[in-house]
Amino acid sequence: MGRPGMKRLGDLLIEEGILSPAKLEEALARSRSSGKRIGEVLQEMEAVLESQILDALSKQLGIPKIDLGEVAPDPELAALIDPEVIKRHKVLPVKLEGNDLIVAMVDPLNLMAIDDIRLATGYDVRPYICSEKALDMRFQELFGVSHEAQHHLDEWRVEMMKEGNTIKNMLKQTATLTELEDAPIVRFVEAILEGAVDQNASDVHLEPKEDKLYVRYRVDGMLHRVMTVPKAAQAAVIARLKILAGLDTSERRRPMDGRIDLKVRKASFDIRFSTLPTMYGEKIVMRLLNKEMAHATLEQLGFEPQHLLVWKRIITAPHGIIYLTGPTGSGKSTTLIASLASIANEKINVVTIEDPIEYQLAAINQVQVNRKVDFSFSEALRTILRQDPDVIMVGETRDRETADLAINAALTGHLVFSTLHTNDAAGGLIRLHNMTAASYMILRSMKLN
Repeated sequence: MGRPGMKRLGDLLIEEGILSPAKLEEALARSRSSGKRIGEVLQEMEAVLESQILDALSKQLGIPKIDLGEVAPDPELAALIDPEVIKRHKVLPVKLEGNDLIVAMVDPLNLMAIDDIRLATGYDVRPYICSEKALDMRFQELFGVSHEAQHHLDEWRVEMMKEGNTIKNMLKQTATLTELEDAPIVRFVEAILEGAVDQNASDVHLEPKEDKLYVRYRVDGMLHRVMTVPKAAQAAVIARLKILAGLDTSERRRPMDGRIDLKVRKASFDIRFSTLPTMYGEKIVMRLLNKEMAHATLEQLGFEPQHLLVWKRIITAPHGIIYLTGPTGSGKSTTLIASLASIANEKINVVTIEDPIEYQLAAINQVQVNRKVDFSFSEALRTILRQDPDVIMVGETRDRETADLAINAALTGHLVFSTLHTNDAAGGLIRLHNMTAASYMILRSMKLN
């Protein structure tokens, strides 16, 4: 993007006090070597926020910004444009104001895209700058998983309208998986799961409401609604998923847990499946675990080179405690497993305590927490300390007893890894202080970087 005489994006960010000249020079060097846009590089460096870049671009170009996270595009207007054109140009019609069509664009200076939309719709185009990530999410809602799923739902409605067909009868007919392979509701459920994989979702939520069923994906730690399912299809969708998870479809009064093995796009996934009875029916949450990630290396996790060197130095320390913090779905477990895999060898004893065991590694001794027999994190940790460990991983520090045991283990010559459910590292220190009174022990045991 750019016009003659226009201030550069980097200069604008410096003027706004958002970016330092040194960071800009580093970003420009990376941009030249990678061929990526300067805005994309700055985000990768975590030097600026995406919203700050959009504000600066809006000011630079004199074009207003639109937040597609807050403003939903009109599906009828979006349907006027070929989805391939939308995908190619990164554009999306949003709403009409008179004869002006408000169009969200990643590159609002793309005159070819503006001409294509004007010819396709007959409206005058008013471009607004938007986030590429938000536009991609809206595209998936309109033309991705929800579009394909809607087709299968329509097929299901036709089946339901046939004489004698009721949900109860259909569920009886779908008692075995082999009888289900071509049923519309099966293809609908497959579309939900495949869409989650395509969007790199860590979790899928099916949330029953009074008159509908919401489907939401957790992507990059945030939940996004991807479709709304008619209430009439709720029982069949949930029943199909429970069959896949090996659960009793007739039991709806108590929570249940199960697992689903899924193969999508030549990748294998282990899905942790959980039900929760709510006012309007069973809420389903599925955690998607890519089995290939069990073999992921630290180099494949997206570390910046200088950060990777620091991290490798930290995890090879002889003792101390290392806490990974971050919201749900941010990659804490994946990072821990890759870190343990990088240091595990025949000369050390590596033991993990997990609930549940997410990724299986042959070189590591993995222990599953079992609350039914009172085998908690703290009880497992006590036992492991009598097993001559060198490295211990506690899947999550949830209480004072576990925190105290982990810290004591770190102070007595062990290297301990664990996670805390806080949004940032500073919040982790506060959480630990609230769990254990011995603040000086926290500082003595922790590897601060």
